[in-house]
Amino acid sequence: MNAGHASNGHAPSPEELPGHSGEARSGDAWDELLSAYLDGEVSAAERVLVENWLARDPAARQTLVELRRLSTALRDLPREAAPPEVQRLAVE
Repeated sequence: MNAGHASNGHAPSPEELPGHSGEARSGDAWDELLSAYLDGEVSAAERVLVENWLARDPAARQTLVELRRLSTALRDLPREAAPPEVQRLAVE
């Protein structure tokens, strides 16, 4: 997932980060940024910004914990082969 990056395509400035003004922000773009951070898909500048955000925002830290749990749970799901008709469609 190469989400992060704020929805307008640029790395958020410190002022744009959730919690900068003392108020936590929430929403899909911020969740995507945390998800990209968790997956190691952020730039070095974004990594620093997210780590600063996490240092000041308990809600962001909790969201990151929940994303880690979800990622682990999904990774641990059993994998089954697709039915033959789906496999045929995937090859075509």
